[in-house]
Amino acid sequence: MGDGVCGDIVSRIGAVPAGQASCRAAFLPYGAAGRVRAAYDSLAEAGAGIPYVAGAIRHFLDHQPPRLGFEPRSFFVVAYPGEGARLALSLGGHRYELPIPPPFEDPAVREERDRAVDAALAGYRRAHTRGVSQKLLAALSGLGRYGRNNLCYVEGLGSRFGLSAWYTNVPCDGIAEEAQPFRFMPECDGCAACIAACPTGAIREGRSAIDADRCLSRYNEVEGEIPDWIPPAAHEAITGCARCQDACPVNLALPRLEPRALELDGAESRELLDRASEGLSGGLRERLARFGMDGHILAVAGRNARLAIRNLG
Repeated sequence: MGDGVCGDIVSRIGAVPAGQASCRAAFLPYGAAGRVRAAYDSLAEAGAGIPYVAGAIRHFLDHQPPRLGFEPRSFFVVAYPGEGARLALSLGGHRYELPIPPPFEDPAVREERDRAVDAALAGYRRAHTRGVSQKLLAALSGLGRYGRNNLCYVEGLGSRFGLSAWYTNVPCDGIAEEAQPFRFMPECDGCAACIAACPTGAIREGRSAIDADRCLSRYNEVEGEIPDWIPPAAHEAITGCARCQDACPVNLALPRLEPRALELDGAESRELLDRASEGLSGGLRERLARFGMDGHILAVAGRNARLAIRNLG
């Protein structure tokens, strides 16, 4: 990951506990931005006519070149553990424990990590990347590798983590300008666990990328109607989907952290299911916010919980 200034910063981030594990970090020289653009050009060619792909490319181009107020010299990428959590609802004498997949995290842990990044980069300028895939930066920096399920994997964390990335003016002495080649995990060769686990057929044999238009997370992480073609049995989470991660042998070989859980009583459970997020009482909204369920998750939590409970019977 480099010597000198970069190596020191990476070591300091790696020493930061993040809940029950530690963070990982890497620098990528800003000169590798050409590889980033080439990756998006390849995406445009491979995904011609797919609205989801077109939107990602448009979002990237809208933020190029970045307006920073300083001359960028590097990308800085941090992977932080994210085991996810569970929200337990009580209804009619039954208890329903619904997962919130990674990288959902404890707000207190997030604040601790942010303070560590502030300290490690003290004296340097930085700005969050916008429009650039953080997963792509992790792969190009050598921090991560792609799996067949199109998720990024980091050594020691598997795919259960979140990413943050910044433009910085930290000099990348000792790090080659050339980005790391894309690396797919050799463990994926001959393995079809994620293909079998995907409830919507988004991961297919013989394809190097998932069919994003069939990925459940694309639909249940945003407000609106869930398409009728998605099978009812696919619904089990408050947001997103982690079935390919849960089935992955790479993840199964790692120590599993105990996810946090929040218990809602009967009245709170009914309120979450029956009201739109903006209509929740102050007390329930505050409890959920302290747990880490922000506006983005709250906006879809009630709808997804109803679908999951209907699926669970």
